[in-house]
Amino acid sequence: MFIFLRLLLAHFIADFPLQLSSIYNFKLKHVWGSFVHSAIVVLVCVILNIPFLRTFDIWVVIFWIWLIHGLQDWGKVVYCEKIKKDNLWVFFLDQLLHIALISVVFLIPKLNFMTGPAGDSLILKLYNNNTLVICLMGYVFAGFGGVFINLYVKEAFLKLLEIKVPTGRKKYTGIAERVFIVMLIVPGGYWFTLIIPYLGLRVWLKKSRNKEFFIDLVMNVVIATLVGLIVEVAVLKVM
Repeated sequence: MFIFLRLLLAHFIADFPLQLSSIYNFKLKHVWGSFVHSAIVVLVCVILNIPFLRTFDIWVVIFWIWLIHGLQDWGKVVYCEKIKKDNLWVFFLDQLLHIALISVVFLIPKLNFMTGPAGDSLILKLYNNNTLVICLMGYVFAGFGGVFINLYVKEAFLKLLEIKVPTGRKKYTGIAERVFIVMLIVPGGYWFTLIIPYLGLRVWLKKSRNKEFFIDLVMNVVIATLVGLIVEVAVLKVM
């Protein structure tokens, strides 16, 4: 589980905040674009698994991730761009397949039962903290992955309302908002109740309260709440 969590965090970081528009457009134009993207995934995997790089098995898994992630993304480009339009269900299926790909680590006993490196330094304590890793995954997925979920939901269900997808400053405001809401939900207790005064403050401070604003606000709350609850359950399971 220790290695799996760090490989999964690497995937979320590389697949969302590090998958820039230039990388995505390169994937659309050239088949090797998908493998350049999967190389970025591998690079983050290497960085987050530095203590285990002397183990041959980790390199086997990393090569597997590079190859299959690249093939999967290439297949998705062919399917979505050449045959069918991308949508929310393809997005979730794509992510589930990526997670299944990383789950191959459970089939390698030496990696499956690996634990964190010993030491008392602050860096090692942070690195060995599975709760922190799971929370970071939640923040990345809710914040940056939420951008895509926002897009797909609006394309699928809100076309008739003629609502535009947030870009630029609005996009990053939404990312920050979703991350903040997840941070209120994960600790448990009564922290989540702060969402109510926060929403009231957001509405009060907003000068132009149009339909786009309210729909974005509702979607951000729903996405972040669902992710936050999943993170909270996951944290309880690894404790």
